[in-house]
Amino acid sequence: MTRRRFAVPGVLLAWLSATAAFWPKPTLSGTTPPPLPALSALPPTLSPAHPLSPSELFAARHFQKAERNKAALMESANNLKTILIALHNHHDARGCLPAPAFEDRNGKPLLSWRVAILPYIDDKLYQEFKLDEPWDSEHNKKLIERMPKTFALPGAEEEAKKGLTHYRVFFGPGAAWEAGKGFQFTDFTDGTSNTWMVVVAKEAVPWTKPEELPFDPKKNMGALLGQVGGVFQAAFADGSVRNYPKLPNAKTIQALITRNGGEVIDD
Repeated sequence: MTRRRFAVPGVLLAWLSATAAFWPKPTLSGTTPPPLPALSALPPTLSPAHPLSPSELFAARHFQKAERNKAALMESANNLKTILIALHNHHDARGCLPAPAFEDRNGKPLLSWRVAILPYIDDKLYQEFKLDEPWDSEHNKKLIERMPKTFALPGAEEEAKKGLTHYRVFFGPGAAWEAGKGFQFTDFTDGTSNTWMVVVAKEAVPWTKPEELPFDPKKNMGALLGQVGGVFQAAFADGSVRNYPKLPNAKTIQALITRNGGEVIDD
């Protein structure tokens, strides 16, 4: 069976030809011309001289999708690194990481850890919260729609407008996060480079809501993980961000969630 190859170079040449009219004439000052219009904004037939065949159009769209995924991954990695820097700043300033949630005197969760690191992301917004009230109180719920862009997952713009985030954490005995506790990095005996701090979750939640991913070694934790740009992404306690085109096996995922399990991680 002969495989047909897509003429991607022809597509690019056709695109350049069709968009030539959009380029302004050079100026003496050497002004940089504005960006060309996206290929998707052009008609299927770019010009009488360079019509796109179905295979070329498919190839062009595939190329554009790959570029969008690449950009989404980079933006998400920057978001996660900003979150990690805020967590490390919290650790330096207060001597420990934040607990998964602000709690009242009875141990009831009120606000997410994402609010706890706001002083290192948007201190002005942090000052507007009433930390002794729940996330959905009459006052605090008005701040949900003002979610910092750092917590918005690229490609999930409609959810972001509603103040929903996919950047969440695993919590429970042995994990990097435990209810009512804020750990020091010395508590990560598995090594900070071997422990997930924040992950891209499958389901989004209001960014101020203290609702995280319960760690249960008897269940499939991989089912709770999501994607950005077609890839799973996780932020480690050492400040690094890694991409997983394919999810690790259940045993490895469990080992990456725990901070002190003593497991050997297979790369």
